[in-house]
Amino acid sequence: MEQHFGTKIFKIDKRALQDYMRRTQLQNGSFPMFGNQGEDSLSTFIAINILKSLKLKIPRELELKSHLKQVLNESK
Repeated sequence: MEQHFGTKIFKIDKRALQDYMRRTQLQNGSFPMFGNQGEDSLSTFIAINILKSLKLKIPRELELKSHLKQVLNESK
C-alpha cells in the first residue's frame, strides 16, 4: 500500500504476520480460503505476494514449489 500512497498507512507486526501465515498454511505449502480446510489458489497467491512484498521468508517453500509443479503437471 505504501507503494501506492507514498506514506505508511498502518504499521504491520511482521513477526505476528509470519506466525499467522505459518499457522494457516497447509502441509503442501498452499493456503486455504479463510474458514475452509481445502487449498485455494487465489489465497495462496495473495499470501505469497504479501510475504514477498514485506521481504519475509515463505514458510514451507519447498513443499509449495513441489505442490505447484504437481498442479501444473495435472493441468496438462
